[in-house]
Amino acid sequence: MLPAFSVLERGESTVSGQTAQDVTFTWAGEQPGRPVLSMEGRDLVVASTPQALVITLESPSDTFDAALPEFERFAASVKG
Repeated sequence: MLPAFSVLERGESTVSGQTAQDVTFTWAGEQPGRPVLSMEGRDLVVASTPQALVITLESPSDTFDAALPEFERFAASVKG
């Protein structure tokens, strides 16, 4: 289990014309002998029977917002 895992927001987005579950979350990344690192992530989950496509962004919290535009460009280029 990830320490201090928390879902920040749930919603829906569109990926390649398909509805995707959109989940933004945060957690604390711990490594022995190092300071705790605050992390954020975003999952786009496109369910398609019998499988699902998951597109994930994970980044330190202080760079998460800057990473979003490239993540969104990549997600838009995915053909489901």
